[in-house]
Amino acid sequence: MAEYNVSSGSWEHWPLLGEGRYGHSCAMVGDTVVVAGGADHRDNYLASTLVVDTVTRQYREAGRLARERFSLGMARVGDKLVAFGGFDNSLTSLGSVEEWQEEQEVWMESQLELEDGRAEFGAVTVTGEVVCAQNSDED
Repeated sequence: MAEYNVSSGSWEHWPLLGEGRYGHSCAMVGDTVVVAGGADHRDNYLASTLVVDTVTRQYREAGRLARERFSLGMARVGDKLVAFGGFDNSLTSLGSVEEWQEEQEVWMESQLELEDGRAEFGAVTVTGEVVCAQNSDED
């Protein structure tokens, strides 16, 4: 991880995480960053989650997602952090949603579901709704 200082225009690199990954998603929860999913350097899709303390800059392993997710989204919906979409190991776009349980640091499968499975998209919360942007001929 790296921290960008807006005032100085410089980057400060933090200690390396225990496992490299790409295609993951992350979100702030209090003084921590939740990092979930993605793929490792061998292109194996991941269900693992790391929690990074932004004060101490140390990380710890946390509860795994119910399934591997690559190019997933993460956003706050109300007071909940949710992980959604992404590709599974067979490159199927997922429509399932998982909710982060902050106290236990675990994911729970949600009854929420995306209308259509999707991956490789941007997501942001706007007035309580999650808006996804994806370039597609179908949407």
